[in-house]
Amino acid sequence: MSLLISACATGTRLTPAQVELSGDGGEVNILWSAIPRPAPLPPLDHAALLLPVHFGSSEEKIFYMQFDLGHPSTVFYSHKWKAIAEKYQFVNSGDKLAAVNFKLGDMQVLAKDISIMQREGAGVDWGKDSVEVIGTIGADLIDGRVVVLDFKKDIVQFARERKGLHLASSKFQPFSFSGRRIVIPVTFDGEEKTVMYDSGSSAFSC
Repeated sequence: MSLLISACATGTRLTPAQVELSGDGGEVNILWSAIPRPAPLPPLDHAALLLPVHFGSSEEKIFYMQFDLGHPSTVFYSHKWKAIAEKYQFVNSGDKLAAVNFKLGDMQVLAKDISIMQREGAGVDWGKDSVEVIGTIGADLIDGRVVVLDFKKDIVQFARERKGLHLASSKFQPFSFSGRRIVIPVTFDGEEKTVMYDSGSSAFSC
């Protein structure tokens, strides 16, 4: 199953967490996180949607953040951020960051007023091939932008305007984006309802 969503997201702006993308946008590859299950059950191959981020030069270690549109604001995880702050000499001011720069794919990101979510666990494994999930990218990333989630190609595209994207399909459905929640009208058994799209619950039933 593939899903293509195009959204020009507008609505009530919330604080904290203001995430700014430089330039006109770009394209990011999706990495799906898998969760093993006891035999004979197969693993959950699409347990979490991860996007690559890195600090410093392009040769530096690639980290990942879960792209969770059910979460209104971007956050970093405390046990991972402590090690990153020490490595890159970021000012670690307790439970919030005034500003931090990083790259999402090849796009430069400026994140302001980012909360540090308290988490227990190990620090960062600096091995090149280890998959380190260091936080959650929330719906603040898509606020005021055009975003395409292409699960057939496993990519996410970002642009300032819809005309900046090259889409295989031009079919769009209306939805609302209020309080950083994507709410879509649907019909179940002939009854009209509204549902919230949450990319953070991709492997789990509601």
